Amino acid sequence: MAPRQRFSTRKDKHVAGPSDVTSSTYPWPRPDGVPFNLPDDTIPENSDSRWDQVDCFYYNKLLNVEMEPTRLMCAETLKRLGIHDQVQSILLHAKLMGLALETSPLYPDLARQCLATVRITYANPETPLVKEATLSFFAGGKKYSIPMEHFCDLYGFHSEDADLTFPKKFGIASRFWQTIADGPYRSNSASQSLIRHPAVRICARIISQMFFNRYAGNKVHMDELMLLYYGCREIVREPFGREFAVEHSISLGTQFAMTICAVKDKVRSGASGKTERIGSLLTTLFEIARVPLNSAKRYDKLNLMDTAHLVNSQILRDADTYRFKNEHGVLQYVFLPDPSITQLNTLEDLRFMHAPLQTTSAPHRDAPALACPSSSRAPPPHLEDMETSERSADAPFTTPAYDSEFDLPPISDEYDIAEYRRWMVASQKKNNSLMQRILQMLARGCSSTTTAAAAPSERLSRRRPRTNSNESQSPEEHTTR
Repeated sequence: MAPRQRFSTRKDKHVAGPSDVTSSTYPWPRPDGVPFNLPDDTIPENSDSRWDQVDCFYYNKLLNVEMEPTRLMCAETLKRLGIHDQVQSILLHAKLMGLALETSPLYPDLARQCLATVRITYANPETPLVKEATLSFFAGGKKYSIPMEHFCDLYGFHSEDADLTFPKKFGIASRFWQTIADGPYRSNSASQSLIRHPAVRICARIISQMFFNRYAGNKVHMDELMLLYYGCREIVREPFGREFAVEHSISLGTQFAMTICAVKDKVRSGASGKTERIGSLLTTLFEIARVPLNSAKRYDKLNLMDTAHLVNSQILRDADTYRFKNEHGVLQYVFLPDPSITQLNTLEDLRFMHAPLQTTSAPHRDAPALACPSSSRAPPPHLEDMETSERSADAPFTTPAYDSEFDLPPISDEYDIAEYRRWMVASQKKNNSLMQRILQMLARGCSSTTTAAAAPSERLSRRRPRTNSNESQSPEEHTTR
């Protein structure tokens, strides 16, 4: 009988083949909106050339934030209100007109990938220069890099501007703020609603939301106020130009790139909230970098600063009625378009202070608004064409013709001096009598307390004496014993 042959159970050592090589774009492609399970040994912890676990962390954070279209400037609404040229002039002088003209759709998942991985690198970090800076990001697991000068040209910024930061001091901040609004400038209380001129106010909103990605609150920060100042340079050159330069050399392209990079810090700290609206402005970056967009999810609906948005933001009362607060803080209204009051040629135009005939004060909440007899301006055409029922529903401040039946008689300024003196004497006597009664009560209470107080030796003891179980003893009996 032949001997049994024993086979070895040991497996041969596996030799890595072409199919075992990890793709350079791993872990992409993958379904949109699927979070990463960390830690993952197949993904490098930190890498400059590949998608790493740090990128996975920020991508997971951005999955908790809803990507909404960027709120863009609406040129048609501005033209209808008659302030398009003024807004365009301010943004052009501030060197922001290229960004304001963006009207791109939103790619939500590509925007998350870009925001999770975007970085700015300098050839020499100790002495950073715009011409040596590079913006890089990942999309679909592939790294894209764009020189900062090319990025500035892409969004219409001036690539020759070399300053990386805003001026540290803005010495005329309060004086300029008092020109366009009211009161001294304080960053914690300066609000866009205090700006009077409609073109300047809408420019402040465009700068805050589109350039700095600040949608929470309604404050005017120092850097936003500087850009408004630069935008009004032709008007403020004479009164303020000697104290603070009216033109700047700030690299706004680098500042906008920093705004994009700051989203990671916002989502990590939770300051981003539940929505993020900068994603639509990244589409131009994807197109120039030639990121594949055919298979990516896309939102074509635009979010514009149109009439409905301006009404909801309480900038407009209705389609053509602008609301603002005058220099005394009183809410007023003015009909637009009106080139005579919205022009921006002088410092007085920037202050936006006009005669009462051109403005209408806000009515009281509980009282009906009366028609202003001194106003010679006709109401808007759409109000004249509406029926009475529609007018009461759509225009709550419109009322019937003025009726003087229930008017109170005017208050007379004349008074009888003798009657006034008699009233003063009677009031004084009444007050003196009341004070005397109060003093008597206080004095009577103090004297009775003093006389009724007994000497310490004559006071009864408050401690109850010890007694037997079968007998009780009152304090009076104990004292007599």
